[in-house]
Amino acid sequence: MKGEDGRHLNAGPVRLKLANGELRYLRVNGREVLRRVYFAVRDARWDTVPANFESINVRSGAETFTVKLRARCLNEIADVDWNGRIEGRADGSIAFDVEWERRADLEYPRIGICVLYGAEAFAGRDYESMLPDGRRNHQSFPRLISPYQFAKGFNSLQTTTREQVRVTVAVPGAQMDMEDQRNYGDSSYKAFVEGAALRRQRLEIAVDTSSAEVLKEAPPAPPIVIGGPTEARLPRLTRTNRTSAEHEYTHYNRNRADFADAPRIEIPFNPAVHLDDDDTLMENVPAIVDQAATIRSFAPTAALLAGPVLFDSPYPRPRRDPRNGTAFSTAWLARFLKFAAPAGIVEAAIALADGPWTALYEELSALSGRRLLDAGTDPHTGVDVLAVDGHGAWVINNRAATRQVTIRHLHGEQELVLAPYEVVPLSSASG
Repeated sequence: MKGEDGRHLNAGPVRLKLANGELRYLRVNGREVLRRVYFAVRDARWDTVPANFESINVRSGAETFTVKLRARCLNEIADVDWNGRIEGRADGSIAFDVEWERRADLEYPRIGICVLYGAEAFAGRDYESMLPDGRRNHQSFPRLISPYQFAKGFNSLQTTTREQVRVTVAVPGAQMDMEDQRNYGDSSYKAFVEGAALRRQRLEIAVDTSSAEVLKEAPPAPPIVIGGPTEARLPRLTRTNRTSAEHEYTHYNRNRADFADAPRIEIPFNPAVHLDDDDTLMENVPAIVDQAATIRSFAPTAALLAGPVLFDSPYPRPRRDPRNGTAFSTAWLARFLKFAAPAGIVEAAIALADGPWTALYEELSALSGRRLLDAGTDPHTGVDVLAVDGHGAWVINNRAATRQVTIRHLHGEQELVLAPYEVVPLSSASG
């Protein structure tokens, strides 16, 4: 039993998705307050060992839920059993309890509960962390990518979203550190329980909406408007068989002085370093924008290339990711190019295995250097639009569910129903 996919639950004003034993996209009024909460086992290679669920039992009401989990994380160098209980309450609070046990005496650099804060929602936002001795630290989530962990040894962290929702996470009896996962192609900051020895862990989440306007239902998504030309230009596209790079992103970010005068820098992009489910691979694409902006802060004259660009796991696998051969690959590539262009990437070396994406690749290769039209970048709609000045637009469903969307452009409005991961061309949308 791999896990339950995409069940929606409520904890008071908080709406979220339960998928594969994880809490994803915790939202109030449709706006994200936490990206993800999950339990992770990292093996000696730092690979995240997938959980095989023996049972997932869910009881849910209009404003509460209880989830009981039993899972085994097993591969050739790891074997861990764990039980979890997640309780969502009507006041918007959530408790996540885990108890785990090794089935073999193997090396584990990290085992514990993780909390992801989406970079789009929290970059630059202030937070307060509480240390075990009672001291409080006041800091901000970094806008540019922090090369190292930027918060350590705290047992609670409180922050407020742009919509004035106050979010507090706490780990009684434990401590957490936090790192900037954009270093690794993720679009989030990760708080994680320290070490790999604490067999019982508890995470408490409190969501205070007293200063925010709370609606019973999120407002409907407005039409996506395709506007005028931007400064962003579609990168030149090439194909490559390389699946690894000369330098990982952290090498540039931790050795900034060495690259200050570099004429060109190639950024490898792979969003599957930590997790590799569909949601993760899609949600991480905007990290390329922050990666490029950070490099430009210390290497302002370098031409920025992206490559190799792929979503296969960087850890040993018996074969290439099967999603290369599905509609997912086309939607993922289109979404990547939508963000690579405003990031200032001049060339992208695509390392995906052959699949249906190659048709879109050939079509867009002929448009290298063309300006993009303004088509918004709202991460909550599940739909992206890649619009090229004078050459039409491509509407991208980046979710595994059917989506209905209204596109407004120079020649009027179009209503579309998109199949999972479908990419639909709109030739009439060009400026």
